[in-house]
Amino acid sequence: MRNVMRYAKFLVFVFLMFSFGSYLVRAQNKKPTTGEALIRMEMKASNNLAKKMRSVADSIDDERHVGTIWNEINIPEHSCFILGTLLGQHKYIQRVKVTHKPNFRLRTSKNAHVLRVLAISADNFSNVARNILGMSYDERVTEWNLDCVGKYSIPSGTWIGEGREKSFFRIRNKGKVLQILGAIESGFSDKIISAIKNNPDVETISLGSGGGSVYEALKAGRYIRALGLETTLWNNCYSACPLVFMGGMTRTVWSPYPSLGLHQVYTRDGAVPLTSKVYSDIYSYLMEMGVDSDYVVSNMWKAAPNKMNTLKTDTTLCKTKIATWVQRWCSSEDFE
Repeated sequence: MRNVMRYAKFLVFVFLMFSFGSYLVRAQNKKPTTGEALIRMEMKASNNLAKKMRSVADSIDDERHVGTIWNEINIPEHSCFILGTLLGQHKYIQRVKVTHKPNFRLRTSKNAHVLRVLAISADNFSNVARNILGMSYDERVTEWNLDCVGKYSIPSGTWIGEGREKSFFRIRNKGKVLQILGAIESGFSDKIISAIKNNPDVETISLGSGGGSVYEALKAGRYIRALGLETTLWNNCYSACPLVFMGGMTRTVWSPYPSLGLHQVYTRDGAVPLTSKVYSDIYSYLMEMGVDSDYVVSNMWKAAPNKMNTLKTDTTLCKTKIATWVQRWCSSEDFE
């Protein structure tokens, strides 16, 4: 009898523990436990807010076209907030978070315009989040290091070590765009050649890179030019990356204007002497591409290897033929 009572108590104990465990699981499921869950909640809230802002704006007036200048509003900030959330950098991304505070009571056309602009920003959040959620962890790390670290009050110490895979190639826009993100490492040009051969409908090479090998960049740029392909920027483009960009037959910079940055060539031993052959090779390449060689090389020389000379996004990019078209700024044809 005593054994039966002990067994019964044991069963009750097991039942209570199981019930308590189930309660904890249900309680945890009521709130997000991962960065991805947080972002999906933010997406849902942004979508609902965008709909409400447009609805209120439309009840005020019917001036629904706000101008294309607002199409890309807050995309860089949204990107860094989303990446930081997914990568556990919560402490450093609060300043970059875009918080919308619409006024739904003010019944003026000016406020209706503001509401529509805020709705575009909210939509942009969801679109950016959808793209980033589709990335691998290593892609997110690469984009975080390239576009966010050292910007928007995010300290340089938040740089995250990258994995084995340092460059990523994706086909987009129904096979017409080859998007490249990451380092210009050994074999980079062969990867581009292979990707284009395997996707013969590619018309545009979309770049984002912190740089790498100069000679891999020159080889890739020459191949791109030989095929008459266009280049554009998806992310910031630094160091050797602008050399690939300048290989495009047409070279387009779209808003929100990713940066082009240059610095001195270097090896593990430090900066390469300015009289080194590599600079004459770069100079010759730029002349082949029809770009202002003096301007580009002199701007490389202005920044030490551990610094970056970020080129200003203005008409100079077209005037020097670095770009053939910069949205809302210029065309190289303006300087023929």
